[in-house]
Amino acid sequence: MSLGFGQGVLLVCLSNTSSFLSTIGSSLVIKLAWRKAKERSGIYHRMLVILSTYDLIMNVCLALQPFLIPPEYGYPWSLGNTASCDFLGFLMRFALAVAFMNASLSLYFMLKITRNRTDQSFSRFETPIYMTSLLVPLTFGGVGVATESFNTSEAYHICAYGDYPPLCSDSLDVECERGDTYRLQDYIFTGALLILTITSIVGV
Repeated sequence: MSLGFGQGVLLVCLSNTSSFLSTIGSSLVIKLAWRKAKERSGIYHRMLVILSTYDLIMNVCLALQPFLIPPEYGYPWSLGNTASCDFLGFLMRFALAVAFMNASLSLYFMLKITRNRTDQSFSRFETPIYMTSLLVPLTFGGVGVATESFNTSEAYHICAYGDYPPLCSDSLDVECERGDTYRLQDYIFTGALLILTITSIVGV
């Protein structure tokens, strides 16, 4: 279902205002944390830089969504196609990187406060944390693109896990052109996000 012009303007204004403010905040955090990281060589500041970089990617992706999704399920000015929807769906997997870095920061503080761990003792985990935070969303994104699992959500008007035509995987009469196996990926991705979120809360 396409949005009316007024509905589209309202949704874009609300979502892009939030993305713009968050982009400014992430950029400032990157600038300040990078400066501190060079001065003190602290793990905390380096982790902040990585986290804010992933957050910046997410903000840019959310700001581009209204313009790069296919027009039949988007806004009156949507100019996207299947390729741009794949691109947006791929970038959206970095939500997992944001959650992973938040969980890592929570565990860092928990170990530092409750176990009196020093940065030096935690440093052996630093590279694996960064590599995992990058490789996991890249893997989810790559598999999603390869299996054509990123399509426009008719309900939320964003490119995410889904089938095309919409709800074709639930119908015996409509054959799926794309994304007929998206559900398993969606369940794994959502489950990973949930686990990381709980880890962040428990760590705090």
